[in-house]
Amino acid sequence: MPTVHAIDREAARNDNRFSSFILGIVNSTQFQMRRAQAAAAQATETREHLLLFSWFCPGHAFRSHPVI
Repeated sequence: MPTVHAIDREAARNDNRFSSFILGIVNSTQFQMRRAQAAAAQATETREHLLLFSWFCPGHAFRSHPVI
């Protein structure tokens, strides 16, 4: 709960504006880590799909597609 208390304290310094709460959440370590984990999972899934596609379609040239 220390993160929640820190967000609350910072928002109190800004007259408890809604935007202060949102910025506190978005800038928190927990939120940033969750976004990074989701992006990594999506990148892994995309790579797996490309590898699977190349296995089923060996003649397809992937050079024209950016590798993620």
